[in-house]
Formats: sequence, C-alpha cells, structure tokens
Amino acid sequence: MTYRVTATGTLGTPKAVTKGTPKLDYTLASGSTCTGLVTQGTSCTVKLKFTPRFSGLRKGAVEIVDSTGKLQATTLIHGIGVAPQIAFDPAVQTTVAIASSSFGSPFEVDELGYFYVAYTGDGVIDGIAKIPPDGGTPTILNTAGLDVGAPSALDGAGNVFVRGSLDLVELPAGGGEPTALLLGDGFDEALDMAVDGSGNLFVLYEHYVSGIQMFAVAEIPAGGGPEIPLPFAFPSDDYRARAESLTIDSLGNVYVLFVTFPGFTGQVYEVPAGGGSQVVLPPTFNVDGGYMAADAASNLFVGNAPQIEEIPAGSSSAITISTFPKPEYSDHQNVAVNPAGDVFSILPSGDLVKLHRSQPPPLSFPETPLGTTSIPLSINVQNTGNASLTLSGITASGPFATLSGASSDCTIGSSLAPGGRCELRVTFRPDSEAVTTGSITLTDNALNKCGAAQVIELAGTIGDPPMAKLSATTLHFGSIAYSTSSTLPLTITNIGGGTLTLAPSINGPSYTIASSTCSAGVAAGKSCTLQVEFAPVSVGNHNDNLTLVTNESLNNGPTTANVALRGLGTGVGALEANKIVQFPDYEDGQGDPFPVVALTIYNFGVPGKVTVSTRINGQSYKIVGSTCTAGLTAGSTCTLQVEFIPQALGYHNDILTLTPSGGAAPSTVYLRGFDEECCG
Repeated sequence: MTYRVTATGTLGTPKAVTKGTPKLDYTLASGSTCTGLVTQGTSCTVKLKFTPRFSGLRKGAVEIVDSTGKLQATTLIHGIGVAPQIAFDPAVQTTVAIASSSFGSPFEVDELGYFYVAYTGDGVIDGIAKIPPDGGTPTILNTAGLDVGAPSALDGAGNVFVRGSLDLVELPAGGGEPTALLLGDGFDEALDMAVDGSGNLFVLYEHYVSGIQMFAVAEIPAGGGPEIPLPFAFPSDDYRARAESLTIDSLGNVYVLFVTFPGFTGQVYEVPAGGGSQVVLPPTFNVDGGYMAADAASNLFVGNAPQIEEIPAGSSSAITISTFPKPEYSDHQNVAVNPAGDVFSILPSGDLVKLHRSQPPPLSFPETPLGTTSIPLSINVQNTGNASLTLSGITASGPFATLSGASSDCTIGSSLAPGGRCELRVTFRPDSEAVTTGSITLTDNALNKCGAAQVIELAGTIGDPPMAKLSATTLHFGSIAYSTSSTLPLTITNIGGGTLTLAPSINGPSYTIASSTCSAGVAAGKSCTLQVEFAPVSVGNHNDNLTLVTNESLNNGPTTANVALRGLGTGVGALEANKIVQFPDYEDGQGDPFPVVALTIYNFGVPGKVTVSTRINGQSYKIVGSTCTAGLTAGSTCTLQVEFIPQALGYHNDILTLTPSGGAAPSTVYLRGFDEECCG
C-alpha cells in the first residue's frame, strides 16, 4: 500500500489491525517504508501479510502513526479466509453477568471476545460500554453526549457504529471524539445497520410516504458521499408489517428480517452483493421481532425470544439451536456471531449467554444397566465455513459406539458443503463397572488443517438391572358363555433400573394378547399393560399359561415369568380336546364295519334340561347312535356315535354342528377321515 507524504516528520511503526486488534490476521511484511523520517512530497509503502485465522470476511485496517503513536491515517482493508469450519449442536452454554440493559437491543463482539453493549449501570451512566469476555470491569466509551441507542456494527479499524433515534454515531477505536453521521432527507429512524469490509455502511430505516409507514435500506459509502438505495421491495400494510433487522454476510449479501402481524410471520429478504433483484428466502417462521447475524457459511441466526433460530445456507426451514428463559415482556432477541462460529445473546436478566458451538460438547448418558445398550444421544455437526468439510475419521473409545445407517448420519468420508449438517449418534453399553468413560474423536480438515481433531468427552453411569413386578400371577376370568369373550389387564412394573423388555406368549388358543403398551420397553419406575382376552374355543375349563420372557438377568440370559390363565366356557358341546375327531383310515371296498367314534357331549352351566340337535355338512359321516335325546342337565354328559362312511377316495373333512335348545350358542366339531384305495 502506497501513501503520499504531505508533511515532513517522523513516523512510528505502522499498525495492521483486525477489527482494531493488532497481530491477528494482518501483519506487517518486510520492506515497509512508512516509518522513521519521511519528507513532504515523497511516498512510502506498507507491505502486509494476510494469514486468516478463520474463514469468511476478515475486516482489517492499516494505521499510520507518528513517533508519539498519534494516528495520522487509516486505510480499511479486508480479505476472505477460505476454509471449512466445524460447529456442534446442542452447544455448551455459559453465561456472563454484565451490567447492561441490552436485552432487546443489538450488540457487537470483537476479535478478542469483548462485547460492545448499551449500558445504563446504576442509572447514572448512559451510553456504550466495552465489556471484557469474562464480564469484568467495563470501559465506558466516549459518546460526548450524542443521542445513542445501541452498537450495531464494527469496522476493520475497530470503530463502533451506533444507531440513535435520529442520527448514526461513529465512536473511534481507542477513544477520541465521536462523529455524528447525518442521515439524508426521508430518514425518520434508523432501525439497524451493518458495515462491510470496505467500510460501507448499510442502514435499515423507516420513513413515511403520504402518512404510510415504509421501510428501506440505503448504503452510505465509506468516506462519505450520497446514499445509495438498495432494491428491497417490502410489503406495505400500514402498521401491520414491519422490517425488524439487517445483517450482511461475508460475500456482501444484505439480509432484512420482515415480520407480518398479527400472525408474527417472519421472512428474510436478500439483496445480492453488488445489486441485483431482491430474493425472498423460503423459510417462514413465527417470530416476535428479532435481530440477525451471519457466519462465514452465510448461515443466518435470528433472535426469536426466547430462542435462537438458524436458517442454514440454502435451507428451506429454520432450526432452533437454543432456548432461553421466556421474558416477562416481548422484545427483540438480539444475537451476534464471532469468527469461530460461537453465538451470543443477551437474556432478559441482563446476563450475556454464549453458545460455544466451535467446541465439541461432552455427552453424559443416563443410568444404563450392565450388558444393555442405552438409547442413542445425538450431536449435530455443521460446517460453518465456506469450503467443504470432510470427515476422515470417527473413532470411539471405551464402552461407546457410533451408529450409522440413516442418511443423516455422520460417517467416515462424509463431506459437508458450507452450512451442511450431519448427525453423530452415540450409544453407551457398559460391560464392566471399571470403565464408564470414553470419547469420540472426529478427524477432518477444519480450518484447512490436515488431520484436525475434535474430541467429544463421554461419560456414562451404571444403573441397576431391570426387574419385573407383575400385578397378578393368575388371571381368573370366571365363567363366560361359549362364543363370547372377556378381557383382563396384566400390569408389569419395572422396579429395577434401565429399560425392561419383555416378549409375551400364550400356549392355548382360548387366550390372546388383545393389546399391549409394552412393545417399546418399560423405563425404571414405569409400567406397561397387557390386555389378555379370553374367548373359549370350546365349552369347558381352559387352563393355559402366559409366559413372559424378560431381560431381567441381562448378561446371564433371559428370565421367564409365568402367569396362569383360568376360565370356563359355559354351554353345550364337546371339550377342546375333542374339537377335532380323527377317524381311523378306511380301506375302500371293505364294507362293514365302518369306523365309529363315540363323542362325549357336556353341559357346562346351562340350566334346565337341554336337548341337542345335530347337523353334518357332508355325506361321509352320520349319527348312528345317541344318548342325548332325553336332554342334558347342567353338569351331565351324553354320547353321540358318529360313523365314517366315505363316499369317495381321499380325505373327508366335514363339520358336525351341535345346536342346544334354550338359546345357548351352537358349537362345532371337526370330523377328519381318509378313504384309501384298496391294494388288491
């Protein structure tokens, strides 16, 4: 960079700063001549080296100083760092107590983590404060009594731009007299602003046309000059719609959050860098006003009390990345992003919250019994840089493992475009009490470092094994009429730890599981219910068993529990054991005697003397004798003699229907016989 010397004198060593901080992205290279004695009418040069620490826009400045360190000239500079960066959600969240009333107002963060906020303190001080990263004692900036609201932008030299109710105010880096930047005609109130790498200021403002509230964006060129309107075209709805905030990304694209009332529907409008037609981004979301910020990948972050939402670059939907305590009153939730991709906001309490998205968060697993696998916990991995992020390694240690198979899973070889995400799913399976900690190591190319590694610390807790407690060991259904049904519940409670799993089965056809709430397992202290249905397939007693196979003993194998099922099917008919009558095989042509089977018929619980009518649906069986004609009283039996007279070769499968008098339900008996061909 070449400078013309306008007066003879002695210069000190030039400074290269990044947002006002020296020796970061910009440093002096050898060969600079703007130092020592310089003569009027000559020129000198400053040579710079650009080594970006992060991806995205890197704002800086060259400062020419005299031998006493007094600033003589400032040139804003900027460059674009090109690299992938990595971020994690949910992020570790910390808070810093600050004496500020900045909830609902924009604020800024610089390269070293200092915060620039609206400050009221004890009510005496009213202005702008620079607060150390850990809170600490703030530095009150000189506002010279000008009307200031809240800091909205920092340029490469560290100058702070503050919006007031009427004017914009520039607070010089390192102190000095502030400057009021007068807005042109038509500006009624500046709502928000941002500054690009060249120092051009972009201002969102409101104005009135024929009494109608309107919104517009203007660019104020660095060094002065007439304002340049940007081609935004916002809806006009006379106080039922409002432009809320503005931000600019690394590429110079300008974004405005616009909210329509009374539905509080938020949508982001974009004007591309260098002009061009307005673009309306596809996500719409419910928002009660809020400020915005952008990272190096052009992911947008929107303050939406009580949460922060992200609109990933190129996405059609918004993602909630953090939720805060709900404020007592509605106001703009502010948000800021540092170069590493960490996100900041100020809570209604006045505390500043930091989402450490650039740092891998630890995972703590709930109590998990030995030999069982926990439910998976997830971490979302995102590329917040402007070049592809490639995962070259995912290594688990200890009793932990990563899952794969879903299209959204992070896997070795995953490549994330700027703004792209994948999900890291991790499970905990303790096999001994000696080891309950471990880690997941991701290896990638973050910040262009070959073999960059991020370590996610993992810890689990061993819990008691599951243990089942049954509400009953026998389910008594009592007496119900044949062809009807009855249901009883069996409740299973996990009085141990972990998740109890169970597989039920029943050994007889008269009982079934009608419904179950147990299929997903039973957490510690919780219960599930099996609804067991009794629908007797025949008259008589039905004594069956329900078997539950559980994981109570874990590594020692499954455990079984038995529940007795007891019920009586009332009615007139054959017992379950005789529901299918198998006749001896008959050799065709042998003549008499034909096979005859005696079938016992029972009366279980039907009052009075019951007669039984019979009907067979085929010609190969007939009743040849009966003791049932006199009728049956409850508890008594009679006998039917059934003869097999095959009418053709082969199998004969017919049905005997027994219909008792008095309204009891009919029952059936299946008749089975085989007529084989005579061998000669």
